[in-house]
Amino acid sequence: MDDLSLEQQRRNRESVNGRDSYAPHRDIVTRLILDAARDSDKTLTVLGAGNCNDLDLNRLAEAFTTIRLVDVDSASVEEGVIRQGHVPCGSSFSIYEADLSGIFSELAALLGTEISDGQLQKLAGLAGNSQPANLPEPASVVISTGLITQLVEATIKAIGSTQVSTADSSGVPLIQAVRQRHLRLLSELTQPGGTAILVTEVVSSDTAPEICHTPVASLPTVLSRCLAAGNFFTGLHPGILHAELTSEQFASGFESVQATPPWLWQFTARTYAVAAFLARRSRPRS
Repeated sequence: MDDLSLEQQRRNRESVNGRDSYAPHRDIVTRLILDAARDSDKTLTVLGAGNCNDLDLNRLAEAFTTIRLVDVDSASVEEGVIRQGHVPCGSSFSIYEADLSGIFSELAALLGTEISDGQLQKLAGLAGNSQPANLPEPASVVISTGLITQLVEATIKAIGSTQVSTADSSGVPLIQAVRQRHLRLLSELTQPGGTAILVTEVVSSDTAPEICHTPVASLPTVLSRCLAAGNFFTGLHPGILHAELTSEQFASGFESVQATPPWLWQFTARTYAVAAFLARRSRPRS
């Protein structure tokens, strides 16, 4: 297993006992999924399931006949399912181990090395056209639970933050390719007429400590100030995500994309401001 996948395993171990602190975040994520389940064929795919701490599997198992949990760390997913009283790979649950970036091994090979502009350009091409292995078939509801943040963060770790420090830095096209490929993957794994949900962290208390004490009603105003000041996770400006979800060029197949109000998520010692997008997959025109 490559070093970036091992890092995801380490993070899952670090947060394994943090389920209680996830409660408000878990309730919002679970409600988003359940609301999307209406009038669907009751199949759910979760991308980046991890420890399942942000999922109420009991409530989801009542609403869905099939739940597919996908993560690069399948052992943590299995343990998370068991902790919530279910049987991994039983009648309701299927677990898929997959590198959803499709390029973790190539990125990991760059750790600690000098990277040329040519290498970055080649990687951007690989990322944009990657086809992750071991994926489930399309489902009526597909959710990416903060995974896009992890994919972008892993990419920056591999190439170095200086490669993405400005808008014209040589690593920016790679970040864009990773982001856009993940949005297309959401579309590919969602049945026509189904709903894709993208949950993403926007900023953390590391750079915006004021969010820890911000009432939920005031959070949009605080986040607007953060975004205007350039204080958000690299490559994950909500405005750009919304634009690409509705763009035929980058994430073809979605319609009626809606943004949710932001909320706060306590993750170990850090607090995140989180937002989500709900996108309906277009039905084929007759």
